[in-house]
Amino acid sequence: LVECKGTWTYHSIGEIEVKELFTYSDEGLYWNPRPIEQMNPRNWKSWHTENVGNRFGALHGEHQTHYRRGNITGKPNLEHRLVWLYHKGVNPHFEIDHRDGNGLNNCIDNLRDVEQAVNAKNHPLRQDNKSGYVGVKQLPSGSWAVYINSDYQGTRKTFELAVDFRKELEVEYNYSETHGRN
Repeated sequence: LVECKGTWTYHSIGEIEVKELFTYSDEGLYWNPRPIEQMNPRNWKSWHTENVGNRFGALHGEHQTHYRRGNITGKPNLEHRLVWLYHKGVNPHFEIDHRDGNGLNNCIDNLRDVEQAVNAKNHPLRQDNKSGYVGVKQLPSGSWAVYINSDYQGTRKTFELAVDFRKELEVEYNYSETHGRN
């Protein structure tokens, strides 16, 4: 996956290549030994010492908590996309969503291939949220405005009533149970 001025382009490798390069264990990918013919012989020994048996990639994202990302032959890849390929035999068609909202939990049962609109319904609470609940905002009058999909839905007199209303909307709009949770 390569970031280019705000858009993403995916670098894909094949199922055979990912299974030759990695072993899947403990919800992640670990480097396998590589034949010397696949590498510059001068770098082969140092590469093996540094990488074989170690987890693929490094933490990436805000506060290094979102995803594991690393390079394969100089091209960046996200670990969760490689785990999908390793288990499913095909590259994901869309985005990989982490069902539990934890981008570091790459257990195959936690991953699903979904369109961006579905993935957007499974995001953690933003750090700049002031109310403590997604889609609920206090107005200067003291009442609470409720939004879903950035659309205003109405106001409620108390925070608790606003949260209850928002939860009803989340069910109606098919939001994940983990959306907006820490």
